[in-house]
Amino acid sequence: MFAPKLMIFFVVVVLLAIPSSINAYLSTFQFEGQFECNKPSFHYRIVVYENDNIFDDAIGHTDRMYSREPHMYNVSASDTGDGNNFYEIYFQIVHDCDDRNLVREYYHDMGEYKVKDGHTRNITNILLTNKGKLTKDYI
Repeated sequence: MFAPKLMIFFVVVVLLAIPSSINAYLSTFQFEGQFECNKPSFHYRIVVYENDNIFDDAIGHTDRMYSREPHMYNVSASDTGDGNNFYEIYFQIVHDCDDRNLVREYYHDMGEYKVKDGHTRNITNILLTNKGKLTKDYI
């Protein structure tokens, strides 16, 4: 009596898993570019988010970084499908590229990307000097 119920449960679990494994694309991203900052050096960290209806997913990040001119950045990210056809990606950048050396939190929209099984490379320059709200966050 226990074995048939267990078998039905197993079949249901397998059938539910098949569509999600068919649609599970691994999309990888490489974001790079130059921060436009009027200081010769500053610190920053980036978290890459995918905008979702309920909770935004952190899909990539850097550690605390020290930047010297020409202020190049590079961050990788990956996600396995979005539930729709596009990823809506943005950066949270915590930085001290500020005229008074204060720490700021800046959100920068990186655009929409089609959900696909493969790699996307994006090169974007970002104006950072005094951008974002003042924060007590640590870099």
